[in-house]
Amino acid sequence: MSADYLVIANLFLLLFLGLADNQMIAALLPAFVKSLHVSIQEAGLMVVVYSVGAALASFVSGALSDFWGRRRFLQGGMALFAAASGLAWQSASFKGLIAARAVTGLAAGTLSTCTIAFAGDWFAYEVRGRAIGLITSAYFVAPVAGVPAAAFIADRFGWRRTFLAIAAAAVVAAFASLTLPRETPKVHTDAPRWRATLGTFRGFFARRDTSAALGIAFMVSGGLVGFITYIGQWLNAGFALSTTTIGLIFAYGGAMAVAGHGAGCLGFAIFGLGGRAACRFRRGQPCRGVSPGAAYGAHDRNGSGGRAGHFYRLAQYLLATRNRRHRFRRRHPLREVRLWRGYLAVRCHDRTRRRAPVHSHHRAAAEPRVT
Repeated sequence: MSADYLVIANLFLLLFLGLADNQMIAALLPAFVKSLHVSIQEAGLMVVVYSVGAALASFVSGALSDFWGRRRFLQGGMALFAAASGLAWQSASFKGLIAARAVTGLAAGTLSTCTIAFAGDWFAYEVRGRAIGLITSAYFVAPVAGVPAAAFIADRFGWRRTFLAIAAAAVVAAFASLTLPRETPKVHTDAPRWRATLGTFRGFFARRDTSAALGIAFMVSGGLVGFITYIGQWLNAGFALSTTTIGLIFAYGGAMAVAGHGAGCLGFAIFGLGGRAACRFRRGQPCRGVSPGAAYGAHDRNGSGGRAGHFYRLAQYLLATRNRRHRFRRRHPLREVRLWRGYLAVRCHDRTRRRAPVHSHHRAAAEPRVT
């Protein structure tokens, strides 16, 4: 196995453990309520303290890792994650579990941020998109595999054994992270590093576009987390489902998310084809009306990249068909296709634009005279 695949496997494992630990709380929430004798509102505080810790760690670790390196933060974050999971396993009260979840949030926020940053720094431009795609597939694997496994352990052996299993896996991942290659920090400044970090934060919030993006991400994430957190308790109270069954429902939802992503790509293909593309596709043939470009790590020089590269060639075929068939050109919605940073950007014709009025003398000159 090459060094790049070892890096991908390491980063995938780090990200997977952090995501599975976070997503399993919703499935295990009924068990926490019954075992610790707390209300559902109090049990929801575990998600609150975790999220606050993860948000703070993401801001701080992302900026500081520019100076001290991602590898150091990944190893320290996974060691802290293992220790926090062990504390959750040994917690005898609800307050102790809350404190352990706050520390776990700090560790998980560091892992989530530095995992993607390490991949962006390590992999070359031509393969970066594919590598990050493999690593971030942990977002789908965690609900499909991690949550059902955690729910099964909690249902058979108790929720504390679930944190014990997470802690054991985190210890293995911490030792595996020692094999990550050493990288050289790319940011060098004469100013103190803490002052440079604060300057980065000020510049981030001073920009209107980044502030708006942060607000949108907060609203979307807040809505999703607030909805998903209490699904397990609702299923248990309303339908008397076991923890294992609730975990399987989460696995089903994760599988549907993967299927929905694939259906979205298929929908684009159907939309573009429209049942009118009947010409052969010649690989590598240049097409009029297309601005060629290279994807952000998803489309290499040989044209054998990832999903964006494949759909880019499909769009080239559609535009070539449009340019060769006059009738198809009028009805086809595609106007221009570009690859920009790994995303497929499509511009369509504006069918709502009205035509300029034709004057009577122009119409008379254009119409053939009947004798």
